[in-house]
Amino acid sequence: MESPINDNVGNTIYLKLVRSWLFSILIILPFSGRVTNLVALFSSKLSTTIFYLDELTVIIFLLPAIKEHYRNRKTHDNSLLLLILSPLLLFGICGIISAYINQNSLQVSLLGTFDYLKNFLAIFIYAAFFKNPDDLKRIYRIILAVALFLGTIVLLQFLWAMGSVYVFKKAITDPAIYIFRMYNDSAPLIKYWRFGIYRAPGYYYYGLYYLLILTVYLYRTKTINSLVILPLYAGVLASGSRIVYGGFTFVMFAQIIKGRKWMISLLVVVLLVFIPNINASNDLDLSMFSNLFTSDQQGEFDIKGSSVRSYSRYKALEIWKDNPVWGVGPGMFGGVVASKYVSHIYNEYNVTRRKIHDAGIEQFWFQLLTEMGIVGSLCFINFIIILCVILNKLKKQTGLEDFKNLYSALIVFMGCIVIYCLGSGINIPFTLFTYCAFVGIGFGSTTTNKECRK
Repeated sequence: MESPINDNVGNTIYLKLVRSWLFSILIILPFSGRVTNLVALFSSKLSTTIFYLDELTVIIFLLPAIKEHYRNRKTHDNSLLLLILSPLLLFGICGIISAYINQNSLQVSLLGTFDYLKNFLAIFIYAAFFKNPDDLKRIYRIILAVALFLGTIVLLQFLWAMGSVYVFKKAITDPAIYIFRMYNDSAPLIKYWRFGIYRAPGYYYYGLYYLLILTVYLYRTKTINSLVILPLYAGVLASGSRIVYGGFTFVMFAQIIKGRKWMISLLVVVLLVFIPNINASNDLDLSMFSNLFTSDQQGEFDIKGSSVRSYSRYKALEIWKDNPVWGVGPGMFGGVVASKYVSHIYNEYNVTRRKIHDAGIEQFWFQLLTEMGIVGSLCFINFIIILCVILNKLKKQTGLEDFKNLYSALIVFMGCIVIYCLGSGINIPFTLFTYCAFVGIGFGSTTTNKECRK
């Protein structure tokens, strides 16, 4: 018979190992793209494993997290976590119902549903294993250091390239203006310039990640350090992304309302780029969809002249029009699952595959509406609303300033996620996972420790 002492020692080692990995994954994820490409040179299997580290983490640790919550059910208040879980479960049920109605493959439907929920499940995992208020400080400092390191790399590339072009009047095809060259020939270099802004190769899609860390920093810090702000701000600006600029504008307005008037200067620079180019393409033009509801004729859409996003939206609404309530089922249109398993919807609606990215259509809300219909979409929107309401409730409950500020930042940043999903998928690389980790750590600490509550 095992002694209680041995059981406690074994459990302590187990918890330390789990916590160590959950901490490490937050550091690894921002570098996973680079590491994946490097490892692929000598091992495709290992490269694939690294690429799916976030999903593997959720799959491996979800059941242990549930067990941990159940084990502590008498001493810890899990009612708010259950309240968040309920709309996610309802969303999953809607996915199964939609799959049944459309007679879709159960495997594909479950994978499609998991693709929607995987990052949000990290909330329950981190809430189960991080209950010490000091965990937030340690993890935040390391994540901030990672973001500053990446932001500094972007800042150096950005200043060198922009200075070379606008001060020294060099051509953007001149390889000498790039610190880290990814191509030997000059033609592809052009694509790393957008709206007159240099987008550092391999880093411009980090824009929302920088914005997340910047938002948390602004809310958690009373005295702003310009050496911290500059790399994060450069990361946002160098993204060249209108939807990131939109999220940044949202955060800046929230900060200005709080009394930080000096941030108007940061906002003006972004708006000077954002506003003139907000409709630089027909990406935001919804008038092209009117014929779907006013005419039975199809084929009027200009496929050759359309962008990937505008074409995807057009097809999404065309398909949704025939399946308005339950949609065509998860994993059937627009996401990585539909691409991998070659959804029959693409053939039935004559979807031009070259106009659909393998990684998704970059139109989350339209993908959601098409796959899950009105019912599933309302369930997902309900989840977002409930999450924000609970974060606000926790903000009022906690007696620690650090956690109050964290919850304020997370509520505001949810607005950035909603904006970002207008032109991207919900599974934003490493950003959403990190966001949900912050939520989980806040939950675990506030609902477990008396010192975290008033």
